[in-house]
Amino acid sequence: MPIIKECFFVGEKNHALNRCVLLPVFRKLNMQDLQRCVQVCRHWASVAIDPTLWSKIDLSQVRLSRYHLGGVVRRQPEHLILDWANVSKDQLAWMIARLPQTRGISLQGLSWTTISALSTCYCPPLHSLNISYAALFTDDCLQQLLDPPQDSRPGLTNTDSRLRHLNCLKVAGCSISDYSMRIIAEKLPNLKVLNIAACKRITDAGIAQLALLNPIKTLKWLDLSNLPRITDITLKNLSHLKHLTYINLENTPKISYTCVERYFGGDEGVEVEGKHGL
Repeated sequence: MPIIKECFFVGEKNHALNRCVLLPVFRKLNMQDLQRCVQVCRHWASVAIDPTLWSKIDLSQVRLSRYHLGGVVRRQPEHLILDWANVSKDQLAWMIARLPQTRGISLQGLSWTTISALSTCYCPPLHSLNISYAALFTDDCLQQLLDPPQDSRPGLTNTDSRLRHLNCLKVAGCSISDYSMRIIAEKLPNLKVLNIAACKRITDAGIAQLALLNPIKTLKWLDLSNLPRITDITLKNLSHLKHLTYINLENTPKISYTCVERYFGGDEGVEVEGKHGL
């Protein structure tokens, strides 16, 4: 306690109320400790909800209440994580319409009914979206998500998809097929990270959409683990993506180690995860 007093009460000035002193200290705290600081007094509460302290808010597996919704909007996070949370479509729609600065959202394990709240002109221009293991998420759902929104609002002149700026998309474990690969290749030409692990309907034809037919030349990171239908043809096609630096091939029984070495065993700088288990 004497150390704390010495830190916060130097001379006659009360540094415990100095925002310039509090902010650097609060940046060292985790989310739970910040919540306790909010309860100390009104001044600490006003400092503790500064958006710079809440660049990422994780509410995974939480049943969202009105208190949570208001708290998220006041803090304006850059990244919002709602994995396997109990959140409705109306709740998500209410939040995203009030989070214009948010650039990354993770909605793992939620249903398409909830995720469809992103199909609106009020959705912020996201750079990262994780909808892995979304229930009932099909090719049609992805098409709707990446198409231009059907609604409109005053002042909005650009009617393109609100998700056209995505450079990271994770749809692992979803019920999508090769058709979704075509949609991704057409709608997201600047994609850098793609996770389609455990999307068991995807074949070589789907990967060809990404690498040959409508190549995503910016693609750097690709997770193909647990895709039982892809073969060595996929590796040949992927070798045309010159910016690729990482591929995950774990549990891909039709991929051979020989083919991995042929296309990515040189000095291309591509890290291949799971190749030793082939």
